[in-house]
Amino acid sequence: MVTRTLDAADRVTLVDYPDDTLDTTYACGTDPMAFDVGRLVGITRDGETVLRELRSQREQKRKDETRGDQGSAPERVYSKIRT
Repeated sequence: MVTRTLDAADRVTLVDYPDDTLDTTYACGTDPMAFDVGRLVGITRDGETVLRELRSQREQKRKDETRGDQGSAPERVYSKIRT
């Protein structure tokens, strides 16, 4: 049986599987200075964490202007952290 744990904002924070290696924890940001409050910033499974950051639209626009691209969506960057 799979069990999901929700936070006060009804976001999934934990998916608990019968096999503990499959358990997945989701972390939301809490830093207003990083503009990540409430956004998904990390996913942990089997002791490995993947950080997720959404680059600002301003930073992405500068990058697009440099490359000559037009109207692309913000870039998502994933970084794997070993714990």
